[in-house]
Amino acid sequence: MQWRKIYGFAGAYSGHNDMEIQTGIADNTELHFFDWDGNPVARVALAEYVKAFDMDPHSRRLLIVTGDDEIKSYDASAIIDAYGIAAK
Repeated sequence: MQWRKIYGFAGAYSGHNDMEIQTGIADNTELHFFDWDGNPVARVALAEYVKAFDMDPHSRRLLIVTGDDEIKSYDASAIIDAYGIAAK
């Protein structure tokens, strides 16, 4: 699988400290996507704390692991289409 250049790497940011995360106060996360040169190309706001995530361009799904270790899957078609994220 080869990703198009627009997708280089991504990170999750909640803005909460460790104590807020451990006590369940953390209730949101932003996923930031960057190209290989470090330029931001997409930001996705989620209304829950995300410990880990991955995007599968083949199935067009965004997979997240919540603060409660629950795995959720979201349709990522809008993100993939808007920002040219695709697998070759």
